[in-house]
Amino acid sequence: MLGLVLYMSCSCKMTSSFSCTKENSVDPLRQKKEGVYNQATRNYDNIRVKESSFNHGIGFGTEIVGYDRLGVNLMIGYGTFQNFELINVTGEIGVYIYL
Repeated sequence: MLGLVLYMSCSCKMTSSFSCTKENSVDPLRQKKEGVYNQATRNYDNIRVKESSFNHGIGFGTEIVGYDRLGVNLMIGYGTFQNFELINVTGEIGVYIYL
Protein backbone atom coordinates (compact mmCIF):
# COMPACT_ATOMS: atom_id res chain seq x y z
CA MET A 1 0.00 0.00 0.00
CA LEU A 2 1.31 3.44 -0.92
CA GLY A 3 0.06 6.52 0.88
CA LEU A 4 0.47 10.24 1.43
CA VAL A 5 -0.69 12.29 4.42
CA LEU A 6 -0.86 16.09 4.49
CA TYR A 7 -0.77 17.36 8.07
CA MET A 8 -1.32 21.02 8.91
CA SER A 9 -1.13 22.35 12.45
CA CYS A 10 -3.75 25.10 12.81
CA SER A 11 -2.99 26.29 16.35
CA CYS A 12 -0.31 25.31 18.77
CA LYS A 13 0.05 25.96 22.51
CA MET A 14 2.40 24.52 25.08
CA THR A 15 0.12 21.67 26.13
CA SER A 16 -2.25 21.22 23.15
CA SER A 17 -2.55 21.71 19.40
CA PHE A 18 -5.29 21.55 16.76
CA SER A 19 -4.59 20.05 13.33
CA CYS A 20 -6.21 19.23 9.98
CA THR A 21 -5.31 16.17 7.91
CA LYS A 22 -5.89 14.84 4.39
CA GLU A 23 -4.94 11.27 3.55
CA ASN A 24 -4.71 9.37 0.25
CA SER A 25 -3.58 5.80 -0.31
CA VAL A 26 -3.48 3.33 -3.18
CA ASP A 27 -3.43 -0.44 -2.75
CA PRO A 28 -2.32 -1.92 -6.11
CA LEU A 29 -2.34 -5.53 -4.84
CA ARG A 30 -5.86 -5.67 -3.38
CA GLN A 31 -7.82 -8.85 -4.05
CA LYS A 32 -11.52 -9.51 -3.71
CA LYS A 33 -13.61 -12.64 -4.02
CA GLU A 34 -16.44 -12.70 -6.54
CA GLY A 35 -19.04 -15.34 -7.31
CA VAL A 36 -19.39 -16.33 -10.96
CA TYR A 37 -22.31 -18.48 -12.09
CA ASN A 38 -21.16 -21.69 -13.78
CA GLN A 39 -23.91 -22.98 -16.09
CA ALA A 40 -22.33 -26.44 -16.40
CA THR A 41 -22.55 -27.14 -12.66
CA ARG A 42 -25.41 -24.67 -11.96
CA ASN A 43 -23.47 -23.33 -8.98
CA TYR A 44 -21.57 -20.19 -8.14
CA ASP A 45 -17.79 -20.52 -8.28
CA ASN A 46 -15.68 -18.21 -6.12
CA ILE A 47 -12.79 -16.59 -7.93
CA ARG A 48 -10.26 -13.98 -6.80
CA VAL A 49 -9.99 -10.79 -8.79
CA LYS A 50 -7.02 -8.43 -8.49
CA GLU A 51 -7.82 -4.74 -8.60
CA SER A 52 -6.26 -1.56 -7.33
CA SER A 53 -8.06 0.39 -4.63
CA PHE A 54 -7.99 4.12 -3.81
CA ASN A 55 -8.74 5.40 -0.30
CA HIS A 56 -9.24 9.04 0.71
CA GLY A 57 -9.78 10.73 4.05
CA ILE A 58 -10.15 14.19 5.53
CA GLY A 59 -10.48 15.23 9.14
CA PHE A 60 -9.27 17.19 12.12
CA GLY A 61 -7.81 16.42 15.49
CA THR A 62 -6.25 17.66 18.66
CA GLU A 63 -3.14 16.62 20.54
CA ILE A 64 -2.77 17.00 24.29
CA VAL A 65 0.76 16.84 25.65
CA GLY A 66 1.46 16.05 29.27
CA TYR A 67 4.52 15.12 31.33
CA ASP A 68 7.05 16.50 28.77
CA ARG A 69 7.19 13.23 26.74
CA LEU A 70 3.65 11.81 26.58
CA GLY A 71 1.08 12.91 23.99
CA VAL A 72 -2.50 11.82 23.27
CA ASN A 73 -3.87 12.51 19.79
CA LEU A 74 -7.65 12.43 19.14
CA MET A 75 -8.79 12.58 15.49
CA ILE A 76 -12.13 12.37 13.69
CA GLY A 77 -13.10 12.70 10.04
CA TYR A 78 -14.60 11.12 6.93
CA GLY A 79 -13.08 8.29 4.94
CA THR A 80 -13.88 6.86 1.52
CA PHE A 81 -12.71 3.35 0.78
CA GLN A 82 -12.52 0.99 -2.21
CA ASN A 83 -12.64 3.61 -4.97
CA PHE A 84 -15.33 5.73 -3.26
CA GLU A 85 -17.75 2.78 -2.89
CA LEU A 86 -17.83 3.09 0.92
CA ILE A 87 -18.06 6.35 2.88
CA ASN A 88 -17.71 6.23 6.64
CA VAL A 89 -17.00 8.39 9.69
CA THR A 90 -13.64 7.47 11.17
CA GLY A 91 -12.13 8.12 14.57
CA GLU A 92 -8.65 7.45 15.90
CA ILE A 93 -6.80 7.72 19.18
CA GLY A 94 -3.02 7.74 19.33
CA VAL A 95 -0.68 7.68 22.31
CA TYR A 96 2.84 8.93 21.64
CA ILE A 97 6.01 8.84 23.72
CA TYR A 98 8.52 11.44 22.57
CA LEU A 99 12.14 10.35 22.90
